[in-house]
Amino acid sequence: MISYTAKYLPSTMSIATRPQLRSTYRSLVLLSRVQPSSTSAAAAPAKAHDGGGTGGGEHKVPDPEFVNAPLSTLPAALELPHKGPGDSTFPHLIKTGKAYLGFYKTGLKNVYKNFIATRPIQSRIDKKGSITDLVEAGEITRREFQLVMRNRHDSRRIPIFGLVFMVFGEFSPFVLPFISGVVPINCRIPRQIQGDRIKLEERRAASFQNLPKGRNLSELAQEKGSVRNLTSNEVLHCSTVLGLHSGKWPSALYPFLPPTMWLRFKLWRRLVYLDLDDILLARGGGPVMLDSGEELKMAAVDRGFNTLQKTETRLREELKLWLKAKETAGGKTLALWLTRPTEWRNSFSSSPPTTPPPTLQHPTPRKQQ
Repeated sequence: MISYTAKYLPSTMSIATRPQLRSTYRSLVLLSRVQPSSTSAAAAPAKAHDGGGTGGGEHKVPDPEFVNAPLSTLPAALELPHKGPGDSTFPHLIKTGKAYLGFYKTGLKNVYKNFIATRPIQSRIDKKGSITDLVEAGEITRREFQLVMRNRHDSRRIPIFGLVFMVFGEFSPFVLPFISGVVPINCRIPRQIQGDRIKLEERRAASFQNLPKGRNLSELAQEKGSVRNLTSNEVLHCSTVLGLHSGKWPSALYPFLPPTMWLRFKLWRRLVYLDLDDILLARGGGPVMLDSGEELKMAAVDRGFNTLQKTETRLREELKLWLKAKETAGGKTLALWLTRPTEWRNSFSSSPPTTPPPTLQHPTPRKQQ
């Protein structure tokens, strides 16, 4: 039964309900297939906006600099000391603790750096009215969009993150991996990220087992076109797929804990975010423009994809299929999460491509200096 409070939610800001975005979305898949030639890509001028910049907007030549967020939004490299056969345990632990503290210090510096870098972009957003209006007008790139969104995510976590450091001091590195929800993205250690994704994929697989098989994507998109049309169990499933709530909540307490209304709101926010991100990704040249490594994996995780044991080539292909399936669903993303991934991916991957496969070499992972 659909929750009574669901009718008070704002309508999903999906592409299907925004005329200008809908017209932009018609060519979304086509744009994701268009690949620049090696000569045109090389001729593109440098357009890095690590400092936020005052430019932005659409661009003639697809360029990874328009698609990938600044490196300061990602975790820095964590180099732990190696313990030799004759090394004492205590001095080694001291060195390890210093390495972790240096890592977190770099992360906090990057949070502040990103905050400063978003000021010019935020001024453009305020002047335009909203970030959605800026996307509709073609006056923001995915690089800038991701910088703003990740800065908002990280800035909200700084107070509690700092409190943990005040309470636990040098023991904070042993506590923070167990409370990922309060840790900024660029302060998460590799083992923490890997562990969180393993748990998420296990929960995701269990949730998909409860879905009926053979559901028609187009019909489902018409039936479940808005968050308000979802039952409480469907809301819980979508939230589980996206990792919007903690897996520590006992299932017997749902829909009281976590509250269904809160999950609906978080799901609605993710829909808004993905609608805009999909358009900006396509404008920038499509999934092929995403950097190898964490940037590519984050784009996949944001859309509810499994990333473990998958090659980068497969992740890029699944992102392309996502755009194609979303076009078939009329821009209504919920239908993709209410259908088993293997079903809609197989149906679209079996159709012959309208253009030859690209030969563009994928961007290599960037490293922070």
